Amino acid sequence: LAAKGVIYAKIQIDARPDAYFHVFLTHTQASYADSGVKLLNVRAGQLKLLSQFIEKKTRHDDQPVVLLGDLNVNGRQSRESNEDSDEYLFLMETLKNPRFRVRDLLKEACNGHPITFGDVIEKAGKIHPRETQLTDKDELLSQQRLDYIFYLEPKKVKNEDVPTDDKCPFECMSETTQIEEFFVERKLYSQLSDHYGVSTLMKFYRNRCAEFDIDI
Repeated sequence: LAAKGVIYAKIQIDARPDAYFHVFLTHTQASYADSGVKLLNVRAGQLKLLSQFIEKKTRHDDQPVVLLGDLNVNGRQSRESNEDSDEYLFLMETLKNPRFRVRDLLKEACNGHPITFGDVIEKAGKIHPRETQLTDKDELLSQQRLDYIFYLEPKKVKNEDVPTDDKCPFECMSETTQIEEFFVERKLYSQLSDHYGVSTLMKFYRNRCAEFDIDI
């Protein structure tokens, strides 16, 4: 077991008091080859606490929420399938909130669950691990999807009577969400991490004529 937690920030966009969004970053309990269901249950408990913490911090407003991190939930059914796993379905059910539409931006962008850990490469008709220096030997070739950016999109839009020019709409763009492989050269290791990173572009509109982007 490892001590885990959540980093929370409220990001102010401009001087208006309601022009902000919430960000949650976490790293939940990992599973290991010989851990059985014990650590799976530990992670499930952490995900429930995470959902409760998000609700506690956001229940008094209708501002957007971004949740990201290594959740150690393998979204893939198997090495060969990028369809939803049972634990992923549990994750989505745990994050469900009547105030938000929970969007998995990387899944939307890739039309399924891409590999972010234990990736492989084919050479001469055989499958080989793509990275071997940082990944535990028991996890080589595991082809898992463990890393996420969720956008919790508010269902209720505040200030419906305010003219569009005076609003500060928020848009999280799944089409810009992508894997960052972080490969390096001339080092003792081939990647900066045993996991791939995930990035996305968030767009904010001050009015119809002014906008700016934030890259995560």
